[in-house]
Amino acid sequence: MKKMVALGAKGGEKEFDAVLEYLVTNFPAEDLPPLNVNKATAIELESRLSLRRSQAAAIIRYRTKNGAFKSIEDLKKAPGVDAAKIDAKKDRLIF
Repeated sequence: MKKMVALGAKGGEKEFDAVLEYLVTNFPAEDLPPLNVNKATAIELESRLSLRRSQAAAIIRYRTKNGAFKSIEDLKKAPGVDAAKIDAKKDRLIF
């Protein structure tokens, strides 16, 4: 929701609550397949891990330079990556 507002979405609390309810009902997070961080595109990393574009790009650069990630700890070695966001979504990642 924060990203929607940052991109210019307008509305009040009631409208955003309705949007959130719709999204939660129709697009539950647990229905998404795990994200393979060794095959994911920058946009997939950005959207699925709630990363900034620069952080997703840093992961791609690090992966290209150093090879496939083998663990969550390898992924957190990418420079500039928010480790807390990675940890928060670690159950949705595969290597």
